[in-house]
Amino acid sequence: MAARPSTTLPATDHDVIQEGTILKLANLTRVQGRVLTAFAAAALLLPGCDSDGDDSGTTDTETASSDTPTTENTTDESDTDPAGSTTTDPSESETTDPTDPTEDSTTTGTVPEGFGCDMPVACDKGVYEGSPTVTTQADVEELAGYTEITGRLAIANSELECLNFLSCLTSVGHDLNIFNNDALVDVSGLDNIEIIGAITDGPLMPGGTLTISENESLVDFDSLNLIEQTPISFSISENPSLESISGFQGFVGTQRNFEIRFNENLTNIASDGLREILFIGGECVVTNNPSLCISTIEDMCSVGVKQGPFGGSTVNNDNGC
Repeated sequence: MAARPSTTLPATDHDVIQEGTILKLANLTRVQGRVLTAFAAAALLLPGCDSDGDDSGTTDTETASSDTPTTENTTDESDTDPAGSTTTDPSESETTDPTDPTEDSTTTGTVPEGFGCDMPVACDKGVYEGSPTVTTQADVEELAGYTEITGRLAIANSELECLNFLSCLTSVGHDLNIFNNDALVDVSGLDNIEIIGAITDGPLMPGGTLTISENESLVDFDSLNLIEQTPISFSISENPSLESISGFQGFVGTQRNFEIRFNENLTNIASDGLREILFIGGECVVTNNPSLCISTIEDMCSVGVKQGPFGGSTVNNDNGC
């Protein structure tokens, strides 16, 4: 069969218009594609701006940003252990270094102002078993608050200014010795002591000696008004600044020796208890007090029961007053 020759239909005006329209639409589509591509590129260059042309790229960027831990979150996670328990940040807790000398300045180093002048917080420690010696601030703090001491009490070789830390004390089982305290000026902390030498058994022999000696700054001994007697002896000696003895208002006597000696500035015994003392079981020695008028003490060591079987002495006082 012979091939049919191809024929080309003549183009009509309608076909021409349709072809032109299709070309214009194709060109418009290419232009829109380039515009959208430009917007997408601009969106990638401007963080925080969403692009309608590339949602997937923007979403990936935001996801990566949200997955990156901040400094605050890292700190929170480090404070929690794997088991879920919270640990303490050392920088946030207040701790005290036991080796820091500033934390214990009251017990070591220089003597605090008003040493011994603070009153006890409470009289709640009860009975102190033993024979303490008070010299340091640590001793003061240990003894403050006790109401009784079973053995001897020595306040010696210290820089104490006051004895207020002993204001709870009512009884000393053996001797009470206060000596060589150069700064001592106030003894009112002894006001509540009623008994010296209460011990009747135990490892110590019966005691009851009161000694007040070599306290350089003490001007007036104005305490111990509640004690009535000392079972052994009574001695006030070698206190260079002592001018008056105004305590011991309830004192009636001592079973052994009674001594007031070598107090160079003592001028007055204002204590009715001492001036009118009722009995002295041993020697009565009031000597070497060059400023003390003999008339003040003449009745203290008078002949009779007061002087005791061993005599006594009132020499080297002020006999010319």
